[in-house]
Amino acid sequence: MQAALLPKLSTLVSAGRDDEFQNGVRKLVMIVVGIGVLGVVLGGTIGPFAGKILFGHKFNLGNVDVALLAAGSGLFILALTLSQALISLSGHRQAMVAWAVGLVAFVGVTAVATDDLFLRVELGSIAGAGVSAAAMG
Repeated sequence: MQAALLPKLSTLVSAGRDDEFQNGVRKLVMIVVGIGVLGVVLGGTIGPFAGKILFGHKFNLGNVDVALLAAGSGLFILALTLSQALISLSGHRQAMVAWAVGLVAFVGVTAVATDDLFLRVELGSIAGAGVSAAAMG
């Protein structure tokens, strides 16, 4: 989907079809957010069960871990989507700055969040992707 998104958005922008661009981005963001929320809910409820079915006894993540990983992934996909929209508007610099700010947030949260390394990375992932998505929004 990402590969097809940039050319379509760029075509709308270059044709001056601003309303279609805004509506398309809005719908896409709603879809991505919906899938992200669904992923967090399902990850938090049946994630460990599904993980054991798919990966066997070696899968040992709990509900909270799967939900947090799903939240970080969902926010990352949202940031990727918004990045494509920004780039189609010739906002390359703004997209780069937003990714850089997200990187700083990831490092900052991961450095100080907790003594539990796995939880630090989960929270850092959420913070980094969330800050990048917010900056791009």
